[in-house]
Amino acid sequence: MSNKYVVEVEGRDVLTHFDIDGFDPNEPFGFLTTRYVLADTAELAADAAMLSVNQELRSMGVSTLEGGPLVMWINEVEQVETFPADVTPPGSGFGWFPQRSDAE
Repeated sequence: MSNKYVVEVEGRDVLTHFDIDGFDPNEPFGFLTTRYVLADTAELAADAAMLSVNQELRSMGVSTLEGGPLVMWINEVEQVETFPADVTPPGSGFGWFPQRSDAE
């Protein structure tokens, strides 16, 4: 029987090519997102969340600074009893934030 997991994923160096709150879409952005996953283990939940995020970002037409793979990682995996009532797994959407260089 599968367990329920909430997985927080963070990424960086994404070029969105669309307007986000007046920021230059050609500048790199970072993101945070949460995925809700049914899986047997936390490791499998993390893998499923990363796949979901990667697919959604690619469907949005984003690219990366170097043209390589997306740079993202798991911040947290939490096993839960239930998902929020207003969520349809695996969830979708991103919280975007502009990246700043250390010199700024």
